[in-house]
This record gives sequence, C-alpha cells and structure tokens, in this order.
Amino acid sequence: MGNDEKIFVSALRILKFSDKSSKELKRKLEKKGFKNPEIDKTIRELQRLDYLNDKKFAENFIRYKISTKSWGQERIRNELRRKGIENEDIENALRTVLNEFNEDQILENEIEKYLLRKGSVNNFFEIRKIEGYLLRKGFRWDKIKE
Repeated sequence: MGNDEKIFVSALRILKFSDKSSKELKRKLEKKGFKNPEIDKTIRELQRLDYLNDKKFAENFIRYKISTKSWGQERIRNELRRKGIENEDIENALRTVLNEFNEDQILENEIEKYLLRKGSVNNFFEIRKIEGYLLRKGFRWDKIKE
C-alpha cells in the first residue's frame, strides 16, 4: 500500500467515528506523522468526494449543540472557530439552522431548568449567577436581559 493510500485510509478511519472539520482532520493526520503536502492532497480528495464538507459539518454541529446542549449562538460561533471553520461559513450555517429553532424558547427553557435545580432567584447574587450561566451557554447579553 502506497503512502497516498495509507493516509487516505487513515483519514477515512478517523471520519468513520465522527465528523471532523478539515482543520481537525489535518491535526489528527499530522499527529499520525503524515506530511502536510500529503495531508492537503488527501483533504482535497475527501472534499471532492464530499466525505469532508466544512459547511455541512457546521450545520450539523449547530443542530446537535442546540438540540442536545441548548447552546446559544456565541458559544457555537466560538467552538466552530476553534474547529477551523471560516467565519462566513459559520454565519451562513447559523442563518440556515436557526430558522429551525426558536432561540427565545430555548433560553426560556434553560432559565426554567436552572430555577428547578436552584429554586427561586430572589437576590442580586443569584441573578448574577443565572446570567453567568446563560452567558457560558452562549446566549447573547441582550437576549438574557429581556
């Protein structure tokens, strides 16, 4: 098996377990000792075959994090940037996917879940705690203040 085949098979094995962005896959292949020109060639081939697609990855990531983790837009943006997704692709994916969800309802559900766990919020420090919790979840400050 030639080196091109080895790197391709290795990349497919990585992608078999979970979706990756191009940048994440590149990092994993570098850790396995493959060289950058080989990695770049393999990534281009995987993109051509549509096995690796950062736009689809971003949309799927957003759907998953909103529906299972109730993350807000800011946290999603930060995580996708960390995964190497371009800002334009992030914004396009957010526009596409956020039409499927009601962010205000998700925020209200998170507040209700927090109150069920912690009880009532009746002083300044408890209000600050819930605001911090919601900010860490990635909700925008203007939405939290509403």
